[in-house]
Amino acid sequence: MSLEVFKELAGLSTTIGKQPDFVQRGGGNTSVKFGNGLMAIKASGCRLSEMTADKGFVVINQQAVKEYFDRVDMSSGTDYEKDAVEFVNNNIVDFPGIAKMRPSVEAPFHSFLKCVVIHSHSVYANILCCSSEGESLASRIFEEELFIWIPYVNPGFTLSWVIKKAVDERVEKTGVFPKVIFMQNHGVIVSEDTSSSCIALHEEVNRKIIDFFQLPMPYPAPSIQKVNEGQYKSTGELVTSLFDMSKANYEYLDHYALYPDQLVYLNKSFALKDRKILVEVNKEVLYNASEREASGIEDTLAAYLYVLDIISKLKLNVSVLNDEQKAFIYGWEIEQYRLKQAGG
Repeated sequence: MSLEVFKELAGLSTTIGKQPDFVQRGGGNTSVKFGNGLMAIKASGCRLSEMTADKGFVVINQQAVKEYFDRVDMSSGTDYEKDAVEFVNNNIVDFPGIAKMRPSVEAPFHSFLKCVVIHSHSVYANILCCSSEGESLASRIFEEELFIWIPYVNPGFTLSWVIKKAVDERVEKTGVFPKVIFMQNHGVIVSEDTSSSCIALHEEVNRKIIDFFQLPMPYPAPSIQKVNEGQYKSTGELVTSLFDMSKANYEYLDHYALYPDQLVYLNKSFALKDRKILVEVNKEVLYNASEREASGIEDTLAAYLYVLDIISKLKLNVSVLNDEQKAFIYGWEIEQYRLKQAGG
């Protein structure tokens, strides 16, 4: 049975992960619950597009994690940010042939949701999530009882705890399980009973946003071209048309800090002495990186520019991370690990 579940998770993950308007680089995660309280979930930093039936995920005791969060006592003085990570890592279930890796730091909130979960950084969802008007717009697009809106909180234990409380409160109040969760300055989560229905729900959520804003389709495909060994240039429409020298600096990206993955995968490049992203006087955007890493940077940069551009065209107000929220991400050891796993 486990092999079939692993194949199901891999199929689900690659379906979502190969669409750069849904997932960029090592972002997003997926999970499938099975057996006696187990859950297969994407490993931290691994790319959804590269998952196979024996690589890119871990199995955890989902029931134990769920019960751990049921016992949380916020008045106990426990450092839950640290303790919860240790608990999840101690509840990894080894399977022969499956490489030992860290589960996604977002594994706990997967344990509270339905059997199959997709969490993406969809550019369409992030038009809502990265605008100050996002929550009110979501209420116009979707039936309010079907989704919940989570104000920005730091990823890790706190985010999972807030999601658990919001889901529990919604179910207690309405008797309806919220299958769609929008996270401010982060992304969207959908959960369903089967992989096919979860993929369909994710598509439906994004299609409703596209239709509401009458966004031009298809999403312009990110692309790169080799220049020299270890150097590639962007040939994608979004990056070549929207990125210029005025934006190619740490100050611009830090000011318009939209979500954690931007800080991990883009901003740090500009803080390094040997920058991986360069803009030439002829406006060519160059990536000093391997092909795999350059492709990931292109996907991430294109998505970031798209979200900012559409928010501006719709005359919405950009929602950005504050200094304290940015400092948490920059200093988080888990994100250093995720960056390394995702290819630099």
